[in-house]
Amino acid sequence: MAIRRNPAGFEVVEILSPELRIQPAGRAPLPLYRLLKRGLTTPEAIERVARALRVPIQAVAMGGLKDKYATTTQHITIDPTGKQGNRWARGSTLEEYGDTESSSIAESSSEVPREVAQNAQRRRDDRQREARPVAPEAVPHGVKGFPHKVGGRNWEMELLGFVERPMSGQCIAGNRFTILVGDLTTHDCRVMDGAAQMLQDGQGNLLFVNYFGSQRFGTTRHGHGFLAKSLIRGDFEQALRLAIATPARADRPVEKAFKSILGECWGQWGKALRKLPMLPYRRAVEVLCNGDFRAAFAALPYFLQQINVEAYQSFLWNATASALILQRCAKERVWDAHDPLRLMNFVAFDATDDELRGMIVPLLSPSSKLEGPWAESAQAVLKSEHIGVADLRVPGMARPFFGSAPRRLMVEAREFFMTRPDRDERDRRSFQRRVVFELPRGAYATVLLAALGQTGETKDRDRDRGRSRNRPSERRR
Repeated sequence: MAIRRNPAGFEVVEILSPELRIQPAGRAPLPLYRLLKRGLTTPEAIERVARALRVPIQAVAMGGLKDKYATTTQHITIDPTGKQGNRWARGSTLEEYGDTESSSIAESSSEVPREVAQNAQRRRDDRQREARPVAPEAVPHGVKGFPHKVGGRNWEMELLGFVERPMSGQCIAGNRFTILVGDLTTHDCRVMDGAAQMLQDGQGNLLFVNYFGSQRFGTTRHGHGFLAKSLIRGDFEQALRLAIATPARADRPVEKAFKSILGECWGQWGKALRKLPMLPYRRAVEVLCNGDFRAAFAALPYFLQQINVEAYQSFLWNATASALILQRCAKERVWDAHDPLRLMNFVAFDATDDELRGMIVPLLSPSSKLEGPWAESAQAVLKSEHIGVADLRVPGMARPFFGSAPRRLMVEAREFFMTRPDRDERDRRSFQRRVVFELPRGAYATVLLAALGQTGETKDRDRDRGRSRNRPSERRR
């Protein structure tokens, strides 16, 4: 199968919390914008917003990161003073984030039935009644120097009103996804239907293990190991190599060029600087001319430092959750998603109990106390990594750091709907279908698709279309 990882096939809409009050001009200090982007990461879009509004990037605050290969709608606030702006640019712990979100439910009769769409829309309207934009006349063009609408290539935004506090993860209730899954065999479609039935909670929702998505795992996802493990050992040279001298598949061309040049010129810092393009990473190389590897790593953009630490925390959490599911649940009701790191084990709803469904498993940090029903699994994972919780720190540096945060073991995909298979528009020998659902903040759409037996891997179109692919298959309750 193939997830259509492009703006047309992967859509996300951020859902604001009803507690966020949007007010007219003069009633609150910070302008709130709805930002639509296509084919851009959230940091890339925010850079363009800052340039267009002629404000420092620290002035822009967001609630979460959205996928690059998608059409995404999210919200940002602007504070020209920078006092209530971009926390991740200034050096706070990153918010938990998911992949992306989606737009409206359906268009054609072959997709979501009209009654389902209307009921779902009515519920979303009720939840967001307090989060609707104020009347247009309350946010006139140019108020306080902020345009009502502004945009550029692959992004645009609209002023909704004004709010008291900057955007953060706490302002987000969840994300709505609409995803086109294609290149499906008949067997794939049966697997998806069977897995959805097994995850069904009896109320139209799917309950699944709240793993972090593989896109969270940075350098390891590309076969180079966890950068944070080098930091824990105090090997700042290797950490720096992985961060800025090891090209990754998802890098932009200019980033690949930078990393390739630096890798070839490693140790010859003056020569490297003469060749390197102008990217924020250059500062680390400049430091290397007169400093050490620790100082050079500290000179990297903080966002890059922290996200790599949190990637390793995410791995430890996934491994703990996977071990816990295997320990607590009947093995015949558990299946392996065959994700890249082989860590995602999912379980049928009827094989879980109330304790498991409501369990909180924290991200491990130096302050973690290994107590509770998840502790044995966490201890086994740490032992396999040859570390203890006290080792989860970067020697000689106050940041980046391993921060503690609670995370639900299992989450619901609400208002779940999956269309009937249609012939794939790209290959009439295959099938495609749309999947629509709503997730809470911090949950990953790609993880739900993995639970449905679809990991996004490519496959040989010429192989036997009916061959089993070791998915949860046609198991039923």
